[in-house]
Amino acid sequence: QYNELMVSPKSKFKCVTCHDPHKRAKFSIKRKCSTCHAKQAKAFKATPMAKVVVDCKDCHLARASKSAVAISRNEGDVRTHLFKINLDPAAKQFTEDGKNSNPYIISKYACLGCHLDKDAAWAKANGEVH
Repeated sequence: QYNELMVSPKSKFKCVTCHDPHKRAKFSIKRKCSTCHAKQAKAFKATPMAKVVVDCKDCHLARASKSAVAISRNEGDVRTHLFKINLDPAAKQFTEDGKNSNPYIISKYACLGCHLDKDAAWAKANGEVH
């Protein structure tokens, strides 16, 4: 996750910017997205996604990383720290050689982990609507 953070829009952050290192990851959040993104968080509360209890982290920190075993075809077992979402259906998650991630999350992980009956074209058309 650290390597992902370093290529993300939040590359100036340190882990402790948002996390308390003395707590387990699930309980370690000390700064929520809305701390810095209040305007976006307020606007998001009015969307259908928020009404079904989707949170910022579900898409922007999608389970796109894998430390052991993937949970499903579109879901890893660890949250990515890339933050930026690229909805271009032609976007690739990994570099051509497959050794590194590109500095964004593609719709396969950000959207299609939940919307299993949809595809990348649908995500592009509906991604900003939520």
